[in-house]
Amino acid sequence: MPRLPAARRRKFPGPRVAGDLYFRIQRFGPGRYLESWVPSNLIFDQFELDLTLHIVNSSVAHSLIANGIVTTIGGNHWQVTLPATSSSFSPLVEVRPADTVTSSTDTVTLPVSATTVTVEAWKAATNPVSLADQINAIENYLVANENDVGPYIHGSRFVAFIRQTGGGWSTMGATSASTGIVLRHESYHSWWAVA
Repeated sequence: MPRLPAARRRKFPGPRVAGDLYFRIQRFGPGRYLESWVPSNLIFDQFELDLTLHIVNSSVAHSLIANGIVTTIGGNHWQVTLPATSSSFSPLVEVRPADTVTSSTDTVTLPVSATTVTVEAWKAATNPVSLADQINAIENYLVANENDVGPYIHGSRFVAFIRQTGGGWSTMGATSASTGIVLRHESYHSWWAVA
């Protein structure tokens, strides 16, 4: 529990966990800064982060969506490693019951860095959008961004959780966003700022 008077404890009734742990400026959920949950520092400080997530007392299989290197330790038990270039706003971590999400991947070779990037897209199973279409859009955005701005610096992955409605949020090599202009905007943030 973060040590902030307005912070709310994260509760998940029953054996099904569904939620995010986005470490960002969060006006809707006080106490959600990274330093409220794990050792951290100022938002521009950089550090490596190893985060272990373990869902206990649940026989329901869950999926972990994260922009770090994910190592499965066991059932509903993972380690996420983010590189030494991470900051307080770097992690994207989303946990969902496995039967409520679908995912797909594809690769794109970027024109400036010649890096082959795996685009990993997820969505709620009830979201009618086509993951293939969203991955194609992301690949086009990454190519355009690299041509316009410069090399992609977040390794060989880009992770997206595609929302049916609403806005978006982004971090290094990852986003949680709705489609269209929002997805394009949030993909662009991998080159500039996180918001």
